[in-house]
Amino acid sequence: MEIPHEVRNWARNVFASCNANVTHRFTMQPNVPEEQLDHALIDQLNQYSCPTRLTNGWCARIECHFIGRLRHYLQWEIADIGLLVSVKQNGRSLFKKAGVLQSKRLYPHNRRVIESTQIEYEIGMARLDDPELDSVSLFELVDFEFNDGCRYEAIKQESDQIHAIDSYMSNQSIPVYYQLYNPPSLPLAVRLPLCERPQVDPNPQTGIRILRATDVHLQVSALSRSPSVSDFVASDQWRLENFVADELLACREGHRYERRDDPSIQNLFYRRNGPISAAVAISLEAPPGVSVLQ
Repeated sequence: MEIPHEVRNWARNVFASCNANVTHRFTMQPNVPEEQLDHALIDQLNQYSCPTRLTNGWCARIECHFIGRLRHYLQWEIADIGLLVSVKQNGRSLFKKAGVLQSKRLYPHNRRVIESTQIEYEIGMARLDDPELDSVSLFELVDFEFNDGCRYEAIKQESDQIHAIDSYMSNQSIPVYYQLYNPPSLPLAVRLPLCERPQVDPNPQTGIRILRATDVHLQVSALSRSPSVSDFVASDQWRLENFVADELLACREGHRYERRDDPSIQNLFYRRNGPISAAVAISLEAPPGVSVLQ
């Protein structure tokens, strides 16, 4: 079916705003953990949880659910965020689609990134009162630098996670995509402590990019290191908002399904130990009496 331009443009604007605000974290906290970027994206999307009536009469809503599970603690995950698209009219389902996003952030070339480790999960909130932090002055000058040679350090050749994703895609019909978190622009230099609060760039040049996992793994297999921004220049990639509006909603990417008991959908969204930690549902409804192309 064909989803109207007005509906797709609404989705594009929503995810573009999320892209800008989440990407802004790199200028505010350049060593932010990857998980916090996922949480920031979910928080931004939660603003659209109430139905919105669009100019062409359609209604739209985005609902988010953070699942969380033991894989954060002990196991590799297949993806971080599951995307569901549902279109209906007069109480009848017309179209359903799904895809999953595996998030990875870009690392600065001269500094480490805060990472969630098993010991930090065991310590829990007591980590906020870590005696080691008392010895580090807040006045200490720290520089972070990003350029197109910086790497997505958590993507590693022949890693358990890559093998797990490849195995999942060979057995399930739902495609996996990498959601690459990048600074608003490259190159970027940030010095801490901040002297003033940076402004959000509403149209970041770089920002969140989506790539097929098959393309990423093919590129990584030819490297002896983690991939950099420049390694993906020739790969198909989309800004987050364009992926959702022009690929997922336009039926070019993702897995279309007809029934909730589709085995791939059951494994992804209806099991507590499924391969994702958060779900985002984009619900669209056509007004009565409007012809919707199938």
